[in-house]
Amino acid sequence: MVDLKDLKGYSRIGKPILCPAHPAEELRLFCEFCDRPVCRDCVVGEHREHPYDFTSNVIHKHGDSVRELLKGTQPHVEALEEALAQIKIMNSALQKRVEVVAADVRTFSEGYIKAIEEHRDKLLKQLEDIRVQKENSLQLQKAQLEQLLADMRTGVEFTEHLLTSGSDLEILITKGVVVERLRKLNKVEYSTRPGVNDKIHFCPQEKAGQCHGYVIYGTINTKEVDPAKCVLQGEDLHRAREKQTASFTLLCKDAAGEIMGRGGDNIRVAIVPNEKKDSPVRTMVQDNKDGTYYISYTPKEPGVYTVWVCVKEQHVQLVS
Repeated sequence: MVDLKDLKGYSRIGKPILCPAHPAEELRLFCEFCDRPVCRDCVVGEHREHPYDFTSNVIHKHGDSVRELLKGTQPHVEALEEALAQIKIMNSALQKRVEVVAADVRTFSEGYIKAIEEHRDKLLKQLEDIRVQKENSLQLQKAQLEQLLADMRTGVEFTEHLLTSGSDLEILITKGVVVERLRKLNKVEYSTRPGVNDKIHFCPQEKAGQCHGYVIYGTINTKEVDPAKCVLQGEDLHRAREKQTASFTLLCKDAAGEIMGRGGDNIRVAIVPNEKKDSPVRTMVQDNKDGTYYISYTPKEPGVYTVWVCVKEQHVQLVS
C-alpha cells in the first residue's frame, strides 16, 4: 500500500512511484481483485491469476468513482469550515458577552455593597440613638429615685430623731407637720423596676425597604411582647366540629398595644377536653413572622374543651 502522504506533491509527470515490495519496479499496473496498484513482479508473484490492467486504462473508471465520492465529501468540508467559522464568531461573541456581564456584576455588586454599607451605618446610628434614649430615661429615673430617697431619708431621720430625742411638747407641736409630710411621702408612686429594658433585637431577614434601588434586609426592633396585651381571635375558639380541623389566631402585641411585627416568641398552646384532662388535643402553631400565630387543632369527640395559650409563661386573654 502507498500512503497518501507519500503521493502528496507528485504530479503525473513527476518522479515515478516505486513498488514497496519490489523497489526496483515502478507501479504501472492495477490489480482489480485487490483494488491496488502493482508492478510487473507483483502480477507474476503474489497477484498471479488476479485480473489486472495498466493504470492508464483503469484510471477513468476508478477516478470517476473517486470523483463521485468527492462530490459528497466537498459539502462536508464546506460545512465544517462554516462550522469552525461560526465557532470562532461565537467564541468572540462569548468573550464579549462575558465581559459585559462581568461589568454588570461588578456594577451591581459595587452598588449593592454601597447600599448595604449605607444601611449598616443607618442601623448603627439607630442603635446609638436607642442607647442614648434608654440611658437618658434611666438617668432621669435614677435622679428622680435618688431625690425621692433623699426626701424619704430626711423624713425618716427627722421623725426618728424627734421621737427619740424630742420632748413630749416638741413632738405634739410638730406632729401635724411631720404626719402630713410622712403621708405625702407614703403616697408617692414610683417603680422599683427600671423604666426601660435591654430588649434590642436585630432581625436580619426582615425587609428594610430599598436603598439606591436595592432591596435591603435587616432591622433593629426594640419591641417586647406583653402577654397582657396579646389577644386571641377566631370563631373556632368558641365552637368547632368533631374530627374537623379548626383554627384561631394569636396576635402578639407590645406594651403599647401595637402588633409586634415579627415572630419568634415563645408560644405554648394546650386544648384539653374537660371530661378527659389527661387527653389533650394535638395542636399546630404556625409562626407567620409578622407578630401573628396561626393555631389549628382537630377535636376527636364532642364535648367542652378548655383552650390555654401562653406567651412567656403567661395566659393570653380571649377576645369574644
